[in-house]
Amino acid sequence: PHQQTQVVPIAGGNLEKLFDFLHIVDKDERLLLSVYLVSCFIPDIPHPIPVIHGPMGSGKSSVHKMLRRLIDPSELELLALPNDVGNLVMILDHHWAPIFDNIDNIKPWQSDALCRAVTGEGVSKRSLYTNDDAFIYSYRRCVGLNGINPCATRPDLLDRSILIELDRIPDDKQWTEADLWERFEEARPGILGSIFDVLSRAVPEYPNLVLQGLPRMADF
Repeated sequence: PHQQTQVVPIAGGNLEKLFDFLHIVDKDERLLLSVYLVSCFIPDIPHPIPVIHGPMGSGKSSVHKMLRRLIDPSELELLALPNDVGNLVMILDHHWAPIFDNIDNIKPWQSDALCRAVTGEGVSKRSLYTNDDAFIYSYRRCVGLNGINPCATRPDLLDRSILIELDRIPDDKQWTEADLWERFEEARPGILGSIFDVLSRAVPEYPNLVLQGLPRMADF
């Protein structure tokens, strides 16, 4: 019920147009975020977690809202990280690209659950009013996290993360909320079309790719 209709993509757009709205200066981080965004439309691989961090006024939540609108439009664009495994399992089951907003710290069990969410390992949850029946949840999701500080600290979660640092948006580049989203919605069909253009070119090239070694998240 939370899902919204996706816009109709327009071919021939430019993926770089996305960075008219994102205050990300580092070219390597732009490239990583672009590749991540395109990869979210490939369902059967593990996807790293973009951990967006930066000071207040750097647009962290807006960045993730834009990613969410492109990947998995929803009325619930940003979510709170639950404090119990049952609610976390439910969110992961109901959202393709859950974005957990304004995270201060991540508990060890949450870190482990997020690692499982991106690699596709199953979770068992006991059925209501029963002692032995269980639902088996198996999912592989495109999870996002943001906060003032990098909230992924445990090595296993860091190995599955892309750290994107934002700077505070200068006063002369500030937009009103209404202006930002009006401009982004105008650009969204072309940006989405460019994602599919890139993906359609990349898929035939994939069999020709040879890596010197296989790091963590090698499929990505």
